Amino acid sequence: MKKNSLIIILSLSMLYVFSAFGGCANQQPPSGGDDDKVPPRIKYIYPRPNAVNFSGKEITIEFDEYVDRRSFTDAFFVSPKPKGEPDFDWSGKEVTVKYEYGFEKNKTYLFVIGKLFKDIRNNYLSEPIQFAVSTGPNIDKGRVSGSVFGNNFEKIFVYAYKLSQDAEKDPSKDYPDFIMPVSNEGYYRFDNLAYGTYRLFAVFDNDRNGLYDKEFEYISVTDKDVEVKDTLQNTGVNFILRDELIPADFYSSKEFYKSLQPDTTGTVFSNITNGDKNIGMLSRYFFYFKNHVVTKEDVARTSAMQDTLGNKIRLVYNWMNDTLLEVIPVSGLYSNAPLSFAFKYSKNGSDIKYKLNFTIADDRKTGEIKGIVANKYLYESPVIVTLINKNKREQNYTRTLSTDSTFTFPGLFEGTYYIVAYIDSDKDSKYNSGNYYPYKPSEKIIVYSTVLNLKGGWSFENVVLSF
Repeated sequence: MKKNSLIIILSLSMLYVFSAFGGCANQQPPSGGDDDKVPPRIKYIYPRPNAVNFSGKEITIEFDEYVDRRSFTDAFFVSPKPKGEPDFDWSGKEVTVKYEYGFEKNKTYLFVIGKLFKDIRNNYLSEPIQFAVSTGPNIDKGRVSGSVFGNNFEKIFVYAYKLSQDAEKDPSKDYPDFIMPVSNEGYYRFDNLAYGTYRLFAVFDNDRNGLYDKEFEYISVTDKDVEVKDTLQNTGVNFILRDELIPADFYSSKEFYKSLQPDTTGTVFSNITNGDKNIGMLSRYFFYFKNHVVTKEDVARTSAMQDTLGNKIRLVYNWMNDTLLEVIPVSGLYSNAPLSFAFKYSKNGSDIKYKLNFTIADDRKTGEIKGIVANKYLYESPVIVTLINKNKREQNYTRTLSTDSTFTFPGLFEGTYYIVAYIDSDKDSKYNSGNYYPYKPSEKIIVYSTVLNLKGGWSFENVVLSF
């Protein structure tokens, strides 16, 4: 029997949506009919969302279809966390969640169903569902929202801690006051926070226990604490995950070395393949010398890059370590240039000549990306803009904007690119990701909202980066 409530179909403007796991023994999808591709929706809730003076010990939710019950159990949680563990009582499409000790008085509770939740046809939620109930005469209405920049948002949660003057919060030891899963698009939103100052973290919570485990999980820090007030809309409180960045150790990572191909001797590895005719004017050239066979002296003494007419390309050599070299052409390149890079070295007493042939791509296969940092004059520190080839991350290019607000990346070979930009507050030309404990905020960072699919002959000229 439904308890003096409203029958409600909650729209996504009121709710978020989540995904799920497992199954229940006797739950089977009905046979026949069209394939169901729609995730479950809430049909009825008791008490109704935003209810006040709630004094009960249980809530009831009815769905519009049969759901995977275990996935609901895994996806359901309440913030702040009530005393005791919940008991789940199912009847058909309806579940009653009971708390033996009830809820504290004069407090707003946020109920969340996460992305692990699914129906019996394995249709998962793409965003979390949330609704709030108050045990006092008023319901909290503080809001914070933002984006988590990354590639995979499975098991990514935003932890929110309400700060007090007497203690700093440690996400590895202190359970958060509020938890919100991140949507499949990297978005999150808290709608019912009490007024005050909050510290937020984005956490890959693999075991979903509400605590950060530094041995097996990872964490992201935002650039400031957030003041939640009645009239203040806290939007754009953003995080960036490590898979979106080019980390400081990228050029010693497995991802990078897998991008390099060996020559016939297995001694010299490069990201440029012999005979490649599609090298962009801005392309980066890397060479790895296995077992220290090729020395810095070999390269300095015998190396050269030139076209088939013998015209030499002026080069700068950037030794990233004793065995990894970046060769940087600084002048002499031109469209359709047939080039070779060669040097000599000794191996097992024999003199060997290494030669790599390649061609600069035709202008019709390259393009450019131009843009501006909005309101750059507001920032005293430089803004560093990095363009990254999504499928060849070793091909990344950086512009440092100290006084200028515009940037240009010309001569790009066609491909898929994304842009990361940050305010270099400490002026060390490196992104400072902050520290979760003791707390240190990160530098303010954004990822351009659109992935740029660049085709030959194209120019993206209206890229606007807004912090």
